[in-house]
Amino acid sequence: MILFSEFLIGSFALIVFNGALSSVRVELESPTIIVGEGNETLAINKMRMVLPNGVENGITTNVVKFTLVAVNLKDGKKCWTRLSGWQEYVIGESVNGIMTIDNKKKTLNFINPKTGKINITEKEWVKKLPELKDNLSYNENDYDLVSEDELYLYALDGKYYKVDMVNNIVTESPDYKNALSDKFSNSRNTIKLSEEDLQWVQQAGTDYYSDMLDMSILWAEDRNSALIAYHEKRNDENLSISMVSLNQRSIKWTKTIEYKNTGMSKNAISISKQEGWFYIISNGNLYKISQDEGNIDYVYQYRWNKVK
Repeated sequence: MILFSEFLIGSFALIVFNGALSSVRVELESPTIIVGEGNETLAINKMRMVLPNGVENGITTNVVKFTLVAVNLKDGKKCWTRLSGWQEYVIGESVNGIMTIDNKKKTLNFINPKTGKINITEKEWVKKLPELKDNLSYNENDYDLVSEDELYLYALDGKYYKVDMVNNIVTESPDYKNALSDKFSNSRNTIKLSEEDLQWVQQAGTDYYSDMLDMSILWAEDRNSALIAYHEKRNDENLSISMVSLNQRSIKWTKTIEYKNTGMSKNAISISKQEGWFYIISNGNLYKISQDEGNIDYVYQYRWNKVK
């Protein structure tokens, strides 16, 4: 009995020790959705957690977990979490809640952004929209939620529809195909500048800071200043973030954040700006950084769902 007890205790200790040292990866799986205002502003993301599960036949195996997480941007406190799936996609925020589709389960839901619970099911929604009954695709590329009250979709009947989410009015036109095509060009341009200004800022950043490795523009509102990201050295797993003056060709401040692009995530890094603060998600961390001084207010860790 003593030997058996020691075996159990020892095995448990090894499991805990191994788990503590495991290289757990947390990756951003969706664009960031900002909802609410003031002290109730939330950042909602789908996150992927990859946990090593040992080696089998010389191949490392992993357990992958997907979670929807809402964080209060004011203080970095977790608001709610909700288990997700590999093929559940976040479409965007609507007047009905956060719209998601699940390609595997063939479901469409609207989630309450304040609670994480289902607000409206697909069955409840299409009761108001009979044109869409048994006509909905579960491919994320077939939807574009351009605003809270305007949705474009490519239906199973091969037609393009626009849905007025407030008045529950459905209209059909082949011209709506252009709206879905614009979705991809808009998703690539995350910096909300005109094409001309964006090209100018990118060229200025390249010319002024040519010594910075892998330099890219993260944010800019005009031609005066920009937030840039770069590496200090090759193969550096950290990322340097600098606020620069394009007029004076000077660096206002620089911070270093954790960064690791494994190639698995479509969104290795995300940036949002609210009331003078940048909110940057990278390598499973949410950084709240002041625009003027570069001070870090907090670092939220998605692995533990709490502030570091």
